[in-house]
Amino acid sequence: LDEDLYTYDEMVDIWPGTPDWNNLTNTRFRQGIFVHKDADFTISSSYLEFGPNAKIIVDTGAILRVDNTTLTCMQQCPCPWQGIEVWGNRNMHQFTINGVCYQGKLYLDNSVVEHAWNAVALWKQGNYETSGGIVYAKHTQFNNNKRSAEFMRYLNIPPESFSPVAYFSWFKDCDFMVNDNYLIPDDFYAHVTLWSVNGIDFEGCRFGNHISGAENTGYGIYASDGGFRVYNYCTNPYVLPCPPENTVQSTFDNFYTAVKAANTTESKNTIYVGNTLFTNNSYGVKLDKVDYASILFSKFYIGPNTQDQSICAENTASYGIDMNECSGFAIEENEFYRINTEDTIVGIRCKDSKTDYDLIYKNTLEGLSYGNFAEGENRSDSDDKYGLEFQCNSNAENSIDFIVAKSSPDNNPRIRTHQGSMDKEAGNTFTTNPQTDGNFKNEGDQVVIYFYHDNPPVYYTDYYVVPSFVEGANTCPSHYGGGGGGGIGIKTVLSPEEKQQAEQDYADNLVNYNNVKALYDNLKDGGNTDGTVSDVETAWPDEMWELRAELLAKSPHLSYEVLKSVADKTDVFPDQVIFEIMAANPDELRKNELITYLETKENPLPEYMISILHQLAGGITYKTVLMQEMARYHAAKMQSAYDLIRSTLNDSLVDYTYLRNWLDNTNNLNADLQTVASYMEEGDYTSAQSLLNSIPDVYGLEGDKLDEYNDYKLLAEIQMNWQQQGRTVFDLDSAEIAMLVDYAENGLGKAAVISKGILEFAYGYHYCNCLPVNDSSNMKSSNAFAGTNETDNGLFVKATPNPARTWVTFDYTLPVYMENAVLRISNMKGEIKTTFNIDDRQGQIVWDIRHIEKGVYIYTLTTGSLNKSGKLIVR
Repeated sequence: LDEDLYTYDEMVDIWPGTPDWNNLTNTRFRQGIFVHKDADFTISSSYLEFGPNAKIIVDTGAILRVDNTTLTCMQQCPCPWQGIEVWGNRNMHQFTINGVCYQGKLYLDNSVVEHAWNAVALWKQGNYETSGGIVYAKHTQFNNNKRSAEFMRYLNIPPESFSPVAYFSWFKDCDFMVNDNYLIPDDFYAHVTLWSVNGIDFEGCRFGNHISGAENTGYGIYASDGGFRVYNYCTNPYVLPCPPENTVQSTFDNFYTAVKAANTTESKNTIYVGNTLFTNNSYGVKLDKVDYASILFSKFYIGPNTQDQSICAENTASYGIDMNECSGFAIEENEFYRINTEDTIVGIRCKDSKTDYDLIYKNTLEGLSYGNFAEGENRSDSDDKYGLEFQCNSNAENSIDFIVAKSSPDNNPRIRTHQGSMDKEAGNTFTTNPQTDGNFKNEGDQVVIYFYHDNPPVYYTDYYVVPSFVEGANTCPSHYGGGGGGGIGIKTVLSPEEKQQAEQDYADNLVNYNNVKALYDNLKDGGNTDGTVSDVETAWPDEMWELRAELLAKSPHLSYEVLKSVADKTDVFPDQVIFEIMAANPDELRKNELITYLETKENPLPEYMISILHQLAGGITYKTVLMQEMARYHAAKMQSAYDLIRSTLNDSLVDYTYLRNWLDNTNNLNADLQTVASYMEEGDYTSAQSLLNSIPDVYGLEGDKLDEYNDYKLLAEIQMNWQQQGRTVFDLDSAEIAMLVDYAENGLGKAAVISKGILEFAYGYHYCNCLPVNDSSNMKSSNAFAGTNETDNGLFVKATPNPARTWVTFDYTLPVYMENAVLRISNMKGEIKTTFNIDDRQGQIVWDIRHIEKGVYIYTLTTGSLNKSGKLIVR
């Protein structure tokens, strides 16, 4: 490059009082511009070119205003320039007090910043202590930069305060684009990256990747521990709500991931995306361990995923919203469609939320491979009231509308047992002609009861999805005002009056929940679980009938503990009586633990009984009613708490005390980990460590759950150690990186997700979210009466125990072509003592012989022309 082309060979210094620049053209910089402390300098209506090593520096305390100006590379040698650095002071706030601000400030208005490696870096690159620089950009184009804005770790704490406020920066009506004029030799990376900052707003901004042959690559916004908001811009801020003609929508086109946010152990930050259009992205919004996110009123036209095909092959998929280890979210009133008809397209995937309660509500999903894909563990406990629920979602022309999917072959996926309630239907609508089980497919073995009024699922997994009609229709009202207009919408940041109402709603529902729970606990096992278990465990065989009557009288309120003790007491209870007691308690059968135990215990129940119990698990009892009432009040109080937490996290001032109070009110593990993150963010490592130490005992963690938690705890402790050493995720040695790789590839739960997030953001690793490969043909629709013990032309009968004292069971099997039979018991004189009519092909009959004389009896099973006899001794 000819050195004579430069207007300025050396760095141009701008000092306080330097005259502003206006209407500069053909002005070229070899080193760049340095705006020094206390200068307030404006460049307007100009066209400035910068050499490959040139940059603009805005010092701490300085202000640079760029108005109607283009900042670009040298046209004679189209090589990228370095961009703008806005220096800050990490240890000081961003407020201007008495004319003094400790941070550099950049104002961009109606300008262009293009062909830069890093168009706007809010720090002195390489020095983490200089973060906190401020940028305000409106009506500005960021074109063909490898990265357009870089935010580095910073916490904005006002003077005389301990609670942080939002980072002072925003972008309004800006364009972030790359196209075939992209000059940088490296692949496009991301328009905006945010690391450990909170509160950046993007209003009515357009993000695009239009590089031919490189579509579906790169990121629009990529955040690690970052909180931000994306929503509309209103050209007339004086009219509320914003009229449609004044509304500028945010858009994201042609990215691998349009919006990605991933949190580590130290971040409580969340995101808001509203009224945004996503077109032809492999991932629209991808969240990893981001709690309390809001994604509302947005449209997703989902494109192909070419980047992951080399790894995932036929299990490659694209997603509108993909959430992994996330809870407390608001995913409402979005629309999802496919662009490419040949690819596997998922509307919403929610994986391993482990949630107390979450609701995916009133979304439209059309023409997709999967509408809602609930993968893995999407409930925190086996109790029916916990877990993920779907309400008011509209499905059409999907292959599968809802699926509860295994994340691995040995995984047992779960969502909330009750979808809707006995008072009000779930309110979803379904595809008319989906694939097999395509309206509601359940690959897990925990029953889902689906309450409907007008729109029942027609194609669903037998036994494991139980449709149940209710009178109460769901009118599906909008929770957030129906969308439209500018701003972030109602109820996202609550007014004082809305906060007060949410707090009152929480209190009212908590009282109602506790009242119903008191009644439930009083009925459970007759009010004495330990005593009932003891009665069963110490019973003798001749006490069977009395104990049977007592247990049936306490049904359907028997607990898992009591039912398990009954199942173990095979010396007292015959299989038929065990079956009878289990069948009288269908609410416990819905929990996988009980039926699995009945199948795998030392003396398992016969297969046909297990199959019948699966069918009975959908039964409705008074216990179901009480559990439903508790579930309803629990969901309502959780939604109120979530509204308050999301409002606090999205507010410009984060009140830590208020936040922790409401996290504590939700009383669950995910919330406690958020509290740990808030302590770590403050640097209160003692409180963080104390809470981490207490969690296993508080939640009774054991087995895999304890192992998973210990992995998370170790990562949290390691991150606290890094912080106290003044190190960051960018400063790891090879051993620490190897440790993260091991967690990422072999770890469990949150530790694996966090490790992947750090490695991807800081070290360029890439991990795919391949759809799980499952063989779901695991005999869930097995014939309930498929016998395996047929002898003598298929007729079989046997008495047990024999000799007998107080009861005897008769196990029987009929030939496949017979449907009924008669079992007669007679004494040695030929006198009939009792008769049982049989209309099942296989089963068991229990005969009470407490009042039968001692002696020898003959039992005879007769069906058609066949009969089978045996001898029974009564002692």
